Amino acid sequence: MSYRLRQLADELGAELLTQHGRGIQLTAAARTVLRHAEALHAQAERAHAQLASISEEPSGSFTLCGFSTAATHLLPPAAAALRERYPHVRVRVIEAEPDRCFDLLLAGDADLALVINTAGTPPTADERFDQQPLLDDPLDLVVPAGTG
Repeated sequence: MSYRLRQLADELGAELLTQHGRGIQLTAAARTVLRHAEALHAQAERAHAQLASISEEPSGSFTLCGFSTAATHLLPPAAAALRERYPHVRVRVIEAEPDRCFDLLLAGDADLALVINTAGTPPTADERFDQQPLLDDPLDLVVPAGTG
């Protein structure tokens, strides 16, 4: 450490330490250097914070919501992929019925919803939402033989 202090003193052309009894103490020049170092460090911290805030890498939170099957089978892998690709994003999954998912979107409490259209959900023409079909999932109606 004393070697580094001597190097700095030589670079600055100023004495930084002086003998004081059996020890040493900082000179006025050293105290001036320290004040500037503290200010430079604070400025560097502010620059780092600003750079982080304008970084092109997404950060913040992203909430996915969906009905029970989606929330347990489809959304967790999507959330894991988001976390892996964007480590500064906090991803959350909410299990909710389709009509509740639309409410969460409107309130700003969810960013993406995976829903099944039901009688209680807004029509696909509702301009408050951008709805896109995701999967074709044909359903069969099954009844006992001889009842139809």
